[in-house]
Amino acid sequence: MNRIDHIDGIIDLDRYPIHRLDSASRRELIAETRAQMDAVGCCRIADFIRPEAIETMLHEARRLHDHTFWAEQTHNPYASPADPDLPDRHPRNTFQERMSGFINADLLPDDSLLNRIYDSNVVTHFVWECLGTTEPIYQWADPLGRNPYGVMETDHYFPWHFDGNEFTVSILVQKADQGGVFEYVPDIRRPDDENFERVQ
Repeated sequence: MNRIDHIDGIIDLDRYPIHRLDSASRRELIAETRAQMDAVGCCRIADFIRPEAIETMLHEARRLHDHTFWAEQTHNPYASPADPDLPDRHPRNTFQERMSGFINADLLPDDSLLNRIYDSNVVTHFVWECLGTTEPIYQWADPLGRNPYGVMETDHYFPWHFDGNEFTVSILVQKADQGGVFEYVPDIRRPDDENFERVQ
């Protein structure tokens, strides 16, 4: 493994020197991402991945498209069963149709750029610092779900939901021709308050 963990040429390390722990630019980037997270619960790092790497990943996803696992289902925001003891319009009884797909990670070749990003200790450490948590984070060992490509076709819809994980990191390899708007509501609930009224 070389000194930058096989990510040179994938991540724009000239603009974002995340491999240099003593870099003032790196410290400023982490401070900026933490400020965005604190303010709105989300952050975006523009052009973090080099354009040629994005193009390579897009080509890979297109090549594997026929192996997409499609998920067609209805679910509520909690991915839980309906509760007959609650009103019909309660969020736990509000179900919407979902249509989306995944190219599971076990289909990716060992030298996939997406694998190289996910397996990079440099990237993992950088994400951990951006989150500002004292608890360590780890790369997931699950061969299917660790770093899949998400796939959506025209008119597909991913209904509003709560993620089961603490955080998500996404790389957009193809922009939507239209639509494709990412909507979210930060801090809508707390461990001691599900805030069902606002969720509804």
